[in-house]
Amino acid sequence: MTETETETETVPRRALFVDDELAVLEMYRKLFDGGDDVSELELRLREIEQRLAGRRSDRPRPPPLEAVFHAQAEEAVEAVRRAMRDQAPFCVAFLDVRMPPGPDGIWAAEQIRSLDPDIEIVIVTAYSDVDPAEIARRVPPAEQLLYLQKPFHPHEVRQLFRALAERWEARRRQRAELRTLQQELADARQKAMLEEAARKRAESDRPPAPSRMSASPGRLSLAGNLARGFLVSISEDGQLLELGAGVERVLAISARELRGKAVDALFARPADAKAVMVALAVQGGLTNHAVRLRAADGVVEATLSLSPRPGGLPGWEGLVSCAAPAAPPAGARPSQIPPPPGPEAGRVFDGTLQALLSAVEARDPYTAAHQRRVALLSSAVAQELGLPRDMVETVGRAGLVHDIGKLSVPAEILGKPGRLSPSEMEVVRGHAQAGYDILAKIEFDRPIARITLEHHERLDGSGYPRGLRGDSLLLESRVLAVADVVEAMASHRPYRPALGIDAALEEVQSHRGTRFEPGAVDACLRLFQSGRFRF
Repeated sequence: MTETETETETVPRRALFVDDELAVLEMYRKLFDGGDDVSELELRLREIEQRLAGRRSDRPRPPPLEAVFHAQAEEAVEAVRRAMRDQAPFCVAFLDVRMPPGPDGIWAAEQIRSLDPDIEIVIVTAYSDVDPAEIARRVPPAEQLLYLQKPFHPHEVRQLFRALAERWEARRRQRAELRTLQQELADARQKAMLEEAARKRAESDRPPAPSRMSASPGRLSLAGNLARGFLVSISEDGQLLELGAGVERVLAISARELRGKAVDALFARPADAKAVMVALAVQGGLTNHAVRLRAADGVVEATLSLSPRPGGLPGWEGLVSCAAPAAPPAGARPSQIPPPPGPEAGRVFDGTLQALLSAVEARDPYTAAHQRRVALLSSAVAQELGLPRDMVETVGRAGLVHDIGKLSVPAEILGKPGRLSPSEMEVVRGHAQAGYDILAKIEFDRPIARITLEHHERLDGSGYPRGLRGDSLLLESRVLAVADVVEAMASHRPYRPALGIDAALEEVQSHRGTRFEPGAVDACLRLFQSGRFRF
């Protein structure tokens, strides 16, 4: 366990709830005054979710919660001021818009953001009260500003809080890890400079040997050596530009042999290299991304942290932190991703899903939470249908990334409160094709990309993006389509309140056999009606 992980688990999550309506404030109290408790069913579903994503599931319970409640905007601002002074910041603030007789929630959001730039803010509104463009102008950045429409179901508040708290914690972890990486890079630069100076003094009596590396301003010199890894620089098209001398000690392969080759030469499998390049294109960088490297005598497990090269140079550079080389037996999995038991378990995609999930979680908590719940429901439906284990796993993992294409949708559309215009809806509908374009670049051994493309298609040809119908759709796609509709209708969206699980189940039942796979609909109904599944 890392120091950062320990800090995240021991430090409570602090949440601020502000509303002048006593009934709403009491609802918040009942939800959170006793902490963020989860049911046994939620724990079981969370463990399944973590196994699908290739994450450890030994600590499923969320960190402790401290909830603070206020009825007026001025009180909320003062609470944040005290929290910052005491170095105990809030991670999320839920602010009602109208709080007479004092200032409104938008004023409070402005003041709170000026005190704490990191806090996640949720504007609780009837939407007729607000102008999203004006609020975004007054309370930047827009990606840390979300909307919750009244009336709402209590479980929507809990789900939104958890998603935002996790994003807040992830942002703090990334900053801490970035500081560590920057310090390691600075140390490496200093060591390289000292070594170069020592070499010049030792060779002052003879002409210096020609240097293989230029030290242009703003460019990182990778001549240094790190005790537990090495430095690497990668071009935009996936070419290894430079490698630190430590690569020879860790991998028993010379830097000269790797320099200039495709990044595939560094990884144990070409699919891993493609996953890294896709994640870089999507996220712009990586922090402690688990990889497996090709060594002269086996495979080395490592973590990779990359950020854009300085000085505006194209590509990325960063640090590879390695364990000792080891040649695992045939078929062994990376040790940081243990093979989980149970029918939901299986081989994970070497960190690819984790990288893609992190990209979505950092951008849009609504989409991230939706994907997780669809993954859980779709895999449960597939299991209820009696599908083979590999199909159950495939459906669940496709669910975890089926909306990855929404990374291409502008944030102001994804988070817009109120009804979307026809042109905005067209932009959103393009996410299925965009997701396919991202995932098709990765060599999955399962049809993840195709399921992503087809999850909005319908049996009668009324879906999109290609109007496919019937048996031309994968069975996995038809299962995922049912879970996607049920979750989307049952949960809150920025542009509308939740319609409820009853309305969602009625929708898929009314179109059973026309738009939706009959068996998948029946299985979904059985799961909810028997109480064996709930969101």
